[in-house]
Amino acid sequence: MSSNLSPDKRLALKQRLAAGENLCGLFTRLDASEVYEALALSPIDVVFMDIEHGVFDRASLSRCVFTARAGGLPVLARLADFNRSDIHHALSVGVDGIVLPHAAAPGEIAEATRFARGPAVERAYAGVSRASRYRSISWTDFKTEAAERLLIFAQIDEPPGVQNAAKICTLPGLDGVFLGSIGLSLAMGEASPSARAVTDAIEGVCVEARKAGLFLGLSLPDLATAAAWRSHGVSLFLVDSDQSLLMKAAHARVEQFRSHFA
Repeated sequence: MSSNLSPDKRLALKQRLAAGENLCGLFTRLDASEVYEALALSPIDVVFMDIEHGVFDRASLSRCVFTARAGGLPVLARLADFNRSDIHHALSVGVDGIVLPHAAAPGEIAEATRFARGPAVERAYAGVSRASRYRSISWTDFKTEAAERLLIFAQIDEPPGVQNAAKICTLPGLDGVFLGSIGLSLAMGEASPSARAVTDAIEGVCVEARKAGLFLGLSLPDLATAAAWRSHGVSLFLVDSDQSLLMKAAHARVEQFRSHFA
C-alpha cells in the first residue's frame, strides 16, 4: 500500500469541510489495523476512532491511525475524556483532529482546546513523533502545518451542552461541533433521536454553531433525514459503525443464503 502521508493529503479533510462538501463517515471501535486497510479502499470520507467506547490502547491507536492514514483515510479521534496525555498521544500519532466528548462546561473545553493547539503540538514535535515525521521537518513548518490541518470538535450529546451551546460555539480555537443524536435522546429521556424535543435541541445548537462559523457534524441513524439536516448546516454525517456494519452484513448474507432453500 502506498503512503499518502504528505502534507497536502493531511490538509484534505479540513479543506473539504471548508468547501462545504457532504462527507460520510463511520464510528470505528475495533482495533485491528486490517479494518482500516479495508475501509481505506471504500468510499468512506473519514473515520471517528471512538476511544471511549472502543477497545483502543495507545499502541493499537497508533497502528490503526497509521494504517488509515497510509491509505489516505482521514481520522478523527473521539477521546474518552479531556485527559491531556490522551490529547497529546492522539496528535503525536497523526490524527487529523480530535473530538472532545460530552462537551458541557465551556471552561473545560477552552482549556482542552488551548492545550491541543499549544503544548500538545509542541510536545508532538519535541517527542520525535510520527506527526512531526520524526522531526525531519523544521519546528516552524510543523507548527504551521498543525495550525492549518488540526481539527477540534466539541461533541454535544447531553442537555448541559445544549444549554451552554452559545458559549461553547464562541470559544477560540474550536473548529466544529459534533452532535450525538442518540446520546442526546437517551439523556433527554426520549425513545428516539427523531423525537421533536431532540430535533429542536439539535436545531438550536446548529443555529449557534452557524452563527460562529463552525463546522457541523451529526450522528445520523436515519439516512432519510440527511438532506433536512444539511439545510441546518450539517455537512459531516456519521452514518454507522464498524461493528454494526459487520453484524448487519453477516445477517444479510445468511438470510440471502437461506432464501435459496425456502
